[in-house]
Amino acid sequence: MRTRGIAFLLALVPALLLFPLGLHHFYLGYHARGVLTLLALGLGFVLAVIGIILAFGNGAFNAALVAAAVLVYGVEIWQIVDAVRILLNKLKPKNGEYYPRFFQTRPVASAPR
Repeated sequence: MRTRGIAFLLALVPALLLFPLGLHHFYLGYHARGVLTLLALGLGFVLAVIGIILAFGNGAFNAALVAAAVLVYGVEIWQIVDAVRILLNKLKPKNGEYYPRFFQTRPVASAPR
């Protein structure tokens, strides 16, 4: 079982820091989505570097910077949407449910009888 609070923080904090890594996907068990997020972010970074190099070369508008911005901001929006979905309990762990409390990390021991 996973904690909804930790998943929420893993989705929102990197998005607010403008470096969306998709860590919440790995935490929730959606590894393919996490790899897709990292690949999109990496491709956006490569396109940004290419765009900057081309911009210094001729100073003209280039599509590489636009494509990089679309990729990175698309992943940004995806993470913020996922953070809201986690809060609303619409995005659940792949193999189960969340713990009942928001930041509960282990089952509550029952009282002895």
